[in-house]
Amino acid sequence: MPQPQPDGAESAISAPTRTAIAVGSIAVLVVLFVVLASGGEDNSTPTGASGSAEFKVEAADGAPVGGVQELSVDQGTSVVITVKSNSDQEVHLHGYDIMVDLTAGKSERIEFTADIDGVFELELEDTAAQLASLRVNP
Repeated sequence: MPQPQPDGAESAISAPTRTAIAVGSIAVLVVLFVVLASGGEDNSTPTGASGSAEFKVEAADGAPVGGVQELSVDQGTSVVITVKSNSDQEVHLHGYDIMVDLTAGKSERIEFTADIDGVFELELEDTAAQLASLRVNP
């Protein structure tokens, strides 16, 4: 039965339909939040030609933009990680002992072959902030 309205008019939308619309709207908002919170990029899988992977990581004010990224490649992959910061920093890829100086506002590339399997931290040395976790699968 239609619901009475304050002005005496009746609603054309039933209560179950309104509930379904509300649930659907909430689901859309949750998906939108997850996409926006992740920065809109999915860095979990490599891009580029077969056997190569490219990732982008950004820091602002000594911390990762969008949170710590999870990167994953297979052993033997040629990897390029482009890192950008809004301040002068030194970035370190643990396990591979690669250190790169970052100049504020400029992107720098870390290029290597993922020949050691395991999980490795990419961090800013000055702030000890982790930017990414790199998983190299055997």
